[in-house]
Amino acid sequence: MSDLAFQNPEKLEALADLTSGVPAPCFAEIVIRTGQLETMKLWYQAVLGVKPFLDQRRPRSNAAAPQGATRAADLQGVCFFDMRPEEPTTQILGLFGFWDLKQREADHNGLDHFKFYHRNLGELFDRVERLLDAGFTPYRSANHGPDPSFYFMDPDSNRVELSCSNFPTLEEKMRFIQSDAFKKNISGIDVDPREYIARFRTGTPQSELVKIPEA
Repeated sequence: MSDLAFQNPEKLEALADLTSGVPAPCFAEIVIRTGQLETMKLWYQAVLGVKPFLDQRRPRSNAAAPQGATRAADLQGVCFFDMRPEEPTTQILGLFGFWDLKQREADHNGLDHFKFYHRNLGELFDRVERLLDAGFTPYRSANHGPDPSFYFMDPDSNRVELSCSNFPTLEEKMRFIQSDAFKKNISGIDVDPREYIARFRTGTPQSELVKIPEA
């Protein structure tokens, strides 16, 4: 439950001034609750090409957890993927499996989507091409301008974005984000994934691929 004392905008702004003096942390872990642990494990293993470093199951238990905590009887197992094994800024994708957890609809409050970034267009397109060839179809493919994105839905209806930067430096990317062209069309344009990747493969310069028309 959120702290009601810190839903006051003035208090939040004051706290932001205090915490701005501490170096910003990186994103370290995303954990998904699921009622189909094995299916989810296999899906992420297939899409990301990474095997879990921890994959444990447990029998049902009648033991009770402390008040406010997850009941031990509910936890079926855990699975963790190490996406960036570089201490001290590791990045982990975790799956918590629960017995009898109900499926939820794709449209709900909470997390909208999460993104996996690649180092360059070549690596991103290599992955997406292999997924397309295997029958994994993105529900949306777009060139947003700052980056191209391919959106997939996992077995639990979580939206998963595969992407990379369209620009070689952060300065160039921020210059584009601050441009009038981007401000008028922050969503970018939808693209056909095969055609878009084919343009890259046949030598279309990246400077041409990143362009989006003004809305």
